Amino acid sequence: MPFSAEPGVKTLTGNGSANTLALDWPYYDKSHVRVIHIGTTGTVTAQTLTTHFTLTDAAVESGGTLTMVTTPATGEFVKAWLDIPLVQNTRHDTAGADSATTKNQDLDKLWQAIAVLNEKVTRAWRLPFADTGTDAVSTERLADLLGKYALFNSSTGKLEGTAVVSASEVVAASTSAQGIAELLTDSEANDGNSAGGDNQRILTRAIAGGWLGRALDPGGRLTLTSGTPVTAGDVTAAAAVYWEPMHHNLIPIWDGTRFNPQELGSSSLTLNNPAHVANTNYDVFAGFVDVADFTNFALGTGPAWSSDTARGTGAGTTQLEFWKGRLVNAVSITLRNSASTYTVAARSATYLGTIRTSGTATAEDSFARRFVWNAYNRRPRSMRVTEATNTWAYTTAAFQQANASTANQLDFVLGLSEDEVWAEVIASAENSAANVQIAVGVGLDAVNTPATACLVGAQVTAVAAQEQTLRASWRGFPGIGRHYLSWVEFSAATGTTTWYGDNNIGTISQSGIQGVVWG
Repeated sequence: MPFSAEPGVKTLTGNGSANTLALDWPYYDKSHVRVIHIGTTGTVTAQTLTTHFTLTDAAVESGGTLTMVTTPATGEFVKAWLDIPLVQNTRHDTAGADSATTKNQDLDKLWQAIAVLNEKVTRAWRLPFADTGTDAVSTERLADLLGKYALFNSSTGKLEGTAVVSASEVVAASTSAQGIAELLTDSEANDGNSAGGDNQRILTRAIAGGWLGRALDPGGRLTLTSGTPVTAGDVTAAAAVYWEPMHHNLIPIWDGTRFNPQELGSSSLTLNNPAHVANTNYDVFAGFVDVADFTNFALGTGPAWSSDTARGTGAGTTQLEFWKGRLVNAVSITLRNSASTYTVAARSATYLGTIRTSGTATAEDSFARRFVWNAYNRRPRSMRVTEATNTWAYTTAAFQQANASTANQLDFVLGLSEDEVWAEVIASAENSAANVQIAVGVGLDAVNTPATACLVGAQVTAVAAQEQTLRASWRGFPGIGRHYLSWVEFSAATGTTTWYGDNNIGTISQSGIQGVVWG
């Protein structure tokens, strides 16, 4: 029979009611129809005839109908296609099967098999016709590829497994470095050749674990301890900031055409006196310093923020721009590392994070002051301040910072407002009289009132001189820049309210404020 419908993939889009799929190509054996189910999370499950689906009778020229036993839900898909085995089971010369119908069906199967092969070839990685007829793409044995990177040999074109000498080879072309995403785009648009005709190394990683996605972004963290991407203890009065590889050692930097991955191992950014002023925010960048040499780049701080909570805009500021999926410098800036300075053109520096100086040319990353914030590979950073004073008295119907101490707060800096900040106060107090209200709260950038949306902890003393435990908490997005969360206290002006720090028994009694900031 003549037919024009090629046996392509047919799709049933689930909507909770439809369970049939019209197949506009004939099938001569129901076992030749392959069916898969794709769940809402992308899970693919092969379907079995009768168990999962049924088909109308085979050998009908107009095709047939597939019916799912279980109706696909919204967000699910069913796909069906022909997969004809390339075998000839009929002997026309001796099996008595020399009828016109038998021959016609065998020829139909042959043409269908050719169409199925064409579908598979269309989905495969192919050499363009511009290449010579003797060109071929071959691979090493599977055993030689497992656990290695795959790249094309620059001379033979053979796909080979390699350990990769340097990390930049993972995302680099043979003549110009290029990000993985752009390499994949080139491969789709140009049959594996870049728009510029370079012999690009289209690379994949033959292991699981999400490495490919992480390679697209800078792979390290800013830290105040060399060799330690995530510090566990307090680091104070640090004279340098370090860039430490965590997932890999690449930083993609815009070169005017594409994000060009550069290798950067453990590197230091030395703070400068008097250039790095005390109590000031600075963004940290990696940027190209020579537009004629896209391997010459520097790590440094940009201009100081215009205020604690604003970068400023325009010339002379550290204004950021979201460019091609990453944050870069929006205007030309001067990067500084120690006494060295570098002029970097707009968009030529990748934003890595923000620091705040705790003193002139010093930085801090401690439980009380989280002044190092990472744009990439952020981690939850615990914060905690406890009051060492045994007891103190405060009996005033207005909020004040606990024990009138500016130390009772959590200080931090945020380069972007992307993660929720959390803090809670746990405190103890008693009053010399009964029926007296006492309370604690968490203040945001204030010491005389709880923050908006703070869950204030309050008690009314049931009897005189009985210790009460008070708890308050706050969650929210304070915005970019430097902020602090304060521990505040309140007492109705009756009797005498005694507040406890550690009551000289800190192992079982300790008041304080704690929280978490991502940085």
